[in-house]
Amino acid sequence: MAEAGTSPLASKEAEAEIARIDALSTRLTTSCGHASSMAWRRWGSGPHLVLIHGGAGSWMHWIRNIEALAANHTVWAPDIPGFGDSDLPAEGLDADTLYP
Repeated sequence: MAEAGTSPLASKEAEAEIARIDALSTRLTTSCGHASSMAWRRWGSGPHLVLIHGGAGSWMHWIRNIEALAANHTVWAPDIPGFGDSDLPAEGLDADTLYP
């Protein structure tokens, strides 16, 4: 069911666009602690550019910019631990415990 104010068609179009941009990426994972992994997506080639989303969300925060930036750069978009496709951080590690 679509959210209030959006049509089912708009929602399907958004899902299709997310899937299209995602399909253009190379997906990688890196170790993030003892038993956790962090998900990354990469597009394009050229000088490296890392896009880091805010305190919530995922690589999709950058979805409208990725293709334009990837025309001249290698674009890296991680999902920070606990968000998107990345694993949760180790127990007891979160923003509140890192900066007491």
